[in-house]
Amino acid sequence: MNDPIAQVIDRIQKNPAIAQAKRFTPNFLNNVGEVFEKYGFTTTRQYLKDKAERSELTDQAKAVLAALDCMEDCESIRRHPAIGRLLIKTLNQIVRPNKNRQGGQR
Repeated sequence: MNDPIAQVIDRIQKNPAIAQAKRFTPNFLNNVGEVFEKYGFTTTRQYLKDKAERSELTDQAKAVLAALDCMEDCESIRRHPAIGRLLIKTLNQIVRPNKNRQGGQR
């Protein structure tokens, strides 16, 4: 069986625009995830475009916009926006899995 969420995670991990973000702040990701779950792709894009105008959030906002592009064609995420929220909230772990393991080897 082909897991569509695993495919989305793979696309996110391979996306250079997302990898360029130095780090994602948990509060920012949580806020974006909430907007996504309540309002969907279009409103979340507008929210992120607004945040991208703030210099301290530009890199994060652009990277999450790229992650939305990776998620948009996934029917499971469209039907269940909570999945998208979870992916957004865990971008640090998705993009840098080895750096976030405690006690694990690389």
